[in-house]
Amino acid sequence: MKTRLPVIICLTGLMIGIGFCSPSRAEDKLRVRSVSITGNDVYDQARLQRLMLTVPSGFLRRVRFFPEILADDCANLIAFYQDNGYLEARIADTTVTIDSLDRSVSVQIALNEGERTFVDTIGLSGNTIFTADELLSSVGLSPGEPYRRSALQRGMLNIVARYGARGYVDAAVKPDVTLDSLNHRVSVALRVTEGKPATIRDIRTEGLSHTRSHVVMRELAFARGDTARPARLLESQRRLYRTNLFKSVFLRLQPAPDSTATERDVLIECTEAETGAFNAAIGYGSVERVSGRVEIATRNLMGTARQIGLSLAASRISRSIEGSFTEPWTFGTRWRTDLSALYGFLDEPGYEAERWMVRSVLGRQIGRNTNIALALRTENAILRNVMTDETPKDVGSNTRSLTASLRYDTRDNFFAPAHGFYGEWINEVAGALLGGTNSFTRTVIRGKGFVSVARATVLGSSVELGWIGFLGGADSIPLNERFYAGGPLSLRGFDYQSVGPLSESDAPLGGRYKLVWTVLEIRQVIYKMFGAAAFFDLGNVWSHADAISLSDLRTAAGIGLRAGTPIGIVRIDFAVNLDPRGDEPPNRWHIAAGHAF
Repeated sequence: MKTRLPVIICLTGLMIGIGFCSPSRAEDKLRVRSVSITGNDVYDQARLQRLMLTVPSGFLRRVRFFPEILADDCANLIAFYQDNGYLEARIADTTVTIDSLDRSVSVQIALNEGERTFVDTIGLSGNTIFTADELLSSVGLSPGEPYRRSALQRGMLNIVARYGARGYVDAAVKPDVTLDSLNHRVSVALRVTEGKPATIRDIRTEGLSHTRSHVVMRELAFARGDTARPARLLESQRRLYRTNLFKSVFLRLQPAPDSTATERDVLIECTEAETGAFNAAIGYGSVERVSGRVEIATRNLMGTARQIGLSLAASRISRSIEGSFTEPWTFGTRWRTDLSALYGFLDEPGYEAERWMVRSVLGRQIGRNTNIALALRTENAILRNVMTDETPKDVGSNTRSLTASLRYDTRDNFFAPAHGFYGEWINEVAGALLGGTNSFTRTVIRGKGFVSVARATVLGSSVELGWIGFLGGADSIPLNERFYAGGPLSLRGFDYQSVGPLSESDAPLGGRYKLVWTVLEIRQVIYKMFGAAAFFDLGNVWSHADAISLSDLRTAAGIGLRAGTPIGIVRIDFAVNLDPRGDEPPNRWHIAAGHAF
């Protein structure tokens, strides 16, 4: 005998008999002592109990018994079986035994799994835009497979989404499922109503009190007259969020005025974020010691999305004041211009520097993950109290450089990534026709990768390669333009900037070649905001290419603690120098903000 199943998937009503007398008003204080399931041949008890809230109490977990929750648990069990093809599954009996002295209950559930139902045939009709094979490949059900209602529902949504991507936003799919209960087979027929492609008639915005409407319109991936494609609405939403101007953004395709209309309006509902910001922070690090920063900025100047800011920062090794300006759309294009001017002081291990710098960056995003940029830097510096023998005590260092960079970033989180990759390639040319006292070329390649191997465990690795070449007859590179390594961000078993060539007074000389590689860092969440890490670093800095040797790589390993605070990650690392040389300390403690990479 053949019967028709309802089009809408729903749970069959269940009558669950609970064999116990009412336990009085103290019923909600009974704990669940044990739960047993019988009649389950296909799925073991552990798998089924993961679907339930009524589970045995543990040493540190007291589970109270509620009859209504047990009824929901039994319904979930049946829904699970039916979604995996066991359409005849039912609860044969449910018994709850009360131990009044122990104030506990024991639950016994008897299942009747029944026979599994399989797909006999699956067909499609009403389709003209796509072939039947194209659409059926999205369903996830094939003849001979167990009949899974959730898979059928997902497949129907996939078909509708496929039509929506072509602009057929009114497309619908209706299933006709015929059950052969005698042979435990179903035949599925999907009827497609394609409708007509919709076009965008008008675009309206709501919620803009400060931001100008053209700032929203220029970020859209569609225009009036275009085919209404949900993917373009979603991309437009992403672009608007990336401006950081809005707390929330919703793009809604409005209903058609009648069944024959093909033009639709798009409503953009925005909730604006605060435009001004005043930030003050104080912190502590093993290198900077006590540090502080004050910043005032606006990220939506006169409603145009332009940004302007001023910041002051100070620590034991640096002091600076910096002004910045950002134009997100340069001359009406998607190129972004960042301008900054800085005056600062640095107290490095081998010298002190007073510097004035102006920097302009022109860049744009390509696709979702790639960014290209061109930067022009003008920097005048005076190096004082130089502790090396190769440089006079006071010397000027003026750099005029042009830098081209390419960045690729798929990390899921900027501050604490769990998976993804970050790659960066930077090429800088200083001097020559640009002027200045320094002439060199510099290339830096960085890569960082992250992968989650468990729910609370992340593996990460980071590498940085760099080399500097002479340009235009130059035969030296100033101290403030060289590579350095060692400290809380690289080779953590060493003092700040202490890895590489040293002067006779043990002052860092820096170098023209650099390799720093965190071969592996394991990050493990311990409890809520607290975590731990273990890491292994290697690398070095060399003055000349002929000095590079794998046997000269310095190594360090260590462990650390992490705390995710509301203002960022606080990190404490203890690292061991695996091959101390001379008077080098055997280990180092580092306190810093944020991850090392």
